[in-house]
Amino acid sequence: MALSTLYNALLSSCKVMAPFTPFFTEVLYQNLRKVCAGAEESIHYCSFPQEEGKVVLCEENFRGISNMSFKISLARPALVFKENAIVALYAD
Repeated sequence: MALSTLYNALLSSCKVMAPFTPFFTEVLYQNLRKVCAGAEESIHYCSFPQEEGKVVLCEENFRGISNMSFKISLARPALVFKENAIVALYAD
């Protein structure tokens, strides 16, 4: 069961990463293909993984996202100030 889950996770990761890292994912896929009979010849012939279900945003996740958004909004002016200070320092 655990090996099957790991195999499926690696296979899905390969399919998602293939457009961005084609050579790496092809090598990884060819090694995965050795343990699975009937697999496609190349990772690039495989279909892209489909969404299994909708992600439900529970209240705890929503609060976490809200807190993160609030912290980012607090930090943004400090970052702008820092960038302006650096520019002013080197402008002289």
